[in-house]
Amino acid sequence: MFVLCTHHDPDIDGVASSLALSIYLRKTGKEVVVFFENLLEYMNFLNGKENISTLKNCTELSNCTLIALDCASKERIWPQEVIKKAIKIINIDHHSDNTYFGDINLVNTRVSSTAELLYNLFKEKGIEPSIEICEDIYAGILFDTGGFRYQNTSYETLSTASELLLRGVNAAKIAENVFSKWDESGFRALYLALKNSEYLQDGEILFSFVSLREIVNENLKSEDFDGVIDILRGNKRAKIIILLREIKEAFFKGSIRSKGEISINTVAQKFGGGGHPHAAGFETEFSNFYLIKEKLINEVLPLVRNE
Repeated sequence: MFVLCTHHDPDIDGVASSLALSIYLRKTGKEVVVFFENLLEYMNFLNGKENISTLKNCTELSNCTLIALDCASKERIWPQEVIKKAIKIINIDHHSDNTYFGDINLVNTRVSSTAELLYNLFKEKGIEPSIEICEDIYAGILFDTGGFRYQNTSYETLSTASELLLRGVNAAKIAENVFSKWDESGFRALYLALKNSEYLQDGEILFSFVSLREIVNENLKSEDFDGVIDILRGNKRAKIIILLREIKEAFFKGSIRSKGEISINTVAQKFGGGGHPHAAGFETEFSNFYLIKEKLINEVLPLVRNE
């Protein structure tokens, strides 16, 4: 039995990679289940959703092989219960802060995404992926590179994308599904983030905070903020972009983006999170907004001053 998992609060790269691998394993006759903490509505275009299992089935597992995709550490795996039931852990990831927690570690920090890494593994093994697998892999690459706009886009990434198009992937259709996900509540979330934006250090730091009161008043969900940080990243002058929101009393979720040579994943790690050099996040408990804002700004100020 293979159990496939990604991280808490999953993104398209983690979900798409898990589903792509589940399709392959199922077609080779393996017994496979996939667990996600949630599957946002805009991800429903991905293939392999029939392999997703409910969390209640986790209690029935035993002596399984756990494959963790897009998880930098064992603590990031969701659900944590499966770790105790696994006799072997396979770690497939591309994050630079990966802790190599698996019995088998297939980690490559030079690729754009876990999806690109998975495609490379298929090629190394001489596996011909189906169109369904190729579509999922392309979606993961497209998401993690921001539509091939981020620093993690390399020649090899574009070459892989070209191969996937040659295999029949409809690039326009996938892009539409990955990026055209906004509804009315998403726009309300974006409005709040824009309205509350402030510019520090001569505009080199863009900071926005959305309070729990505002979120409740607008009847917003966590997924309504998905992608908001990347809109804020479009600011011309800002080198570091921070979106902080209060998800419950004294508990905060932060998303951080950076440009150029500035790396911010170490900042996220100081707040119990992590991620990529230019895109990271965290969730943390803090007594109040003013204290966490002060600490965040003090952490990032030296980064723009030394740029």
